[in-house]
Amino acid sequence: MEFSQLLLLCLPVAVLWVLAAADVVAPAKNSGCPNTSWCGDVEVPYPYALDKECAIHSGFHLNCSTVGGTSMLLYTDAEVTKISVKENKAWLKTPISRQCYNQSTKRMTYNDTWVNTTGTPFVGSADDNKVTVLGCSNGYKGNPYIVGGCTDIDECQDNVTYPCAGICKNMPGASMGLVVLVVAITCAYSILERRRLHGIKQKYFRQHGGLLLFQEMKSQQGVPFKMFSEEEVQEATDRFTEQRVIGQGGHGKVYKGVLKSNEEVAVKRCMTIDEQQKKEFGKEMLILSQINHRNIVKLLGCCLEVEVPMLVYEFVPNGTLFHLIHGNHRRHISLDTRVRVALESAEALAYLHSCASPPIVRGDVKSPNILLNDKSDVYSFGVVLLELLTRRRPFNLKGPEHEKSLSMVFLEAMKENKLEDIIDDGIKKDENLEFLDEIAELAKQCLEMCGADRPSMKEVADKLGSLRKIDLLVGMLCWDHVTNWAVA
Repeated sequence: MEFSQLLLLCLPVAVLWVLAAADVVAPAKNSGCPNTSWCGDVEVPYPYALDKECAIHSGFHLNCSTVGGTSMLLYTDAEVTKISVKENKAWLKTPISRQCYNQSTKRMTYNDTWVNTTGTPFVGSADDNKVTVLGCSNGYKGNPYIVGGCTDIDECQDNVTYPCAGICKNMPGASMGLVVLVVAITCAYSILERRRLHGIKQKYFRQHGGLLLFQEMKSQQGVPFKMFSEEEVQEATDRFTEQRVIGQGGHGKVYKGVLKSNEEVAVKRCMTIDEQQKKEFGKEMLILSQINHRNIVKLLGCCLEVEVPMLVYEFVPNGTLFHLIHGNHRRHISLDTRVRVALESAEALAYLHSCASPPIVRGDVKSPNILLNDKSDVYSFGVVLLELLTRRRPFNLKGPEHEKSLSMVFLEAMKENKLEDIIDDGIKKDENLEFLDEIAELAKQCLEMCGADRPSMKEVADKLGSLRKIDLLVGMLCWDHVTNWAVA
């Protein structure tokens, strides 16, 4: 019974010949020769041809023979089943090559039917020609079809086939040494690469003050501050996938993460860090973690073994003040809710400025991120008050020049006694106007151009607290349930 297999031939040389022939011969093929011929169901495109005079080279001449009433395209004695000029390949059918062990004669029998491509523009395709080999592994001999049939070859007994210039010592399997060597090299590379990465992480850890932080944590027993590894943070955030982003600013991105303990956290991945602050960074984070205020987001830990440190905070699920004021779903916000948000934020900031040791100083103030520093922060807090009063954005770049800045619009309205024109309609009632004037006056003080003329954050918080307690609010404001706000 005759078995067949597909043999693929690559044509890299043929492509070069076609290009070279085009430079010296015009036209590329003899006039009168067809672009394509057919042999049965097989297409024969140029540069192949059934006519020797039409082929670009004698090696591309194919025969179309009739066998048993069926047309068959032949290359030498092999059947061609397909030709692709685009892929530079031709598919040939040849009988299967065999190499078998004869138990009676104890010899191997061969039947090699490989197509001879010597002197032709073809080479065998190493990518497409796949063969299955059955037999004993290199370095072994015997019958592979029975258990224990393959036995070790003693290379020391055959100096002709296995020459050895030194002292010969037989090892199990001639190729086992190579396998062991490859495995050993792979393992060694893996270990060295792991050590290299560990060294880089340790370098960053030291640069960011990790050793100082570790010593401080050791001296302060029971500090609930954790140093996270890079792997822990990556696993918590699904390797910082964009679907996890919950905030973005000029200093970095904030991702929602879930620790192995199922605790939800917010991971801040900073973009840069001040070179002068690197050594003290870890120690400063420990100080920040000890801040305990109900309206300040708790810092749980940090990761220092990366180029730019990452901070891990508790997760606050209710979004930001910016989303409440300017979000797409503009639900009603009562005046009392707005005053309470302003008061509790001011109390948190006053705590950072006055009660924290040392005082916490920062200058990135906006409704999505209410964490401020001293007198310069008072100005920015005044802008937040305006957002609460007017429900307008701090900047309107698409508007007229005189309306682009909310603070400038507000100060102009105060100057012309037209405050009512910019107050949000949701809180603009006759009985609220006197109270709104008080809030507006406080915002105006916060917006003083000279920092020395602005009140402190504690004075702002005290003023808001007293305003909220006055009898003017009783009976006029409806207390609605809103989850406590946190300073992020």
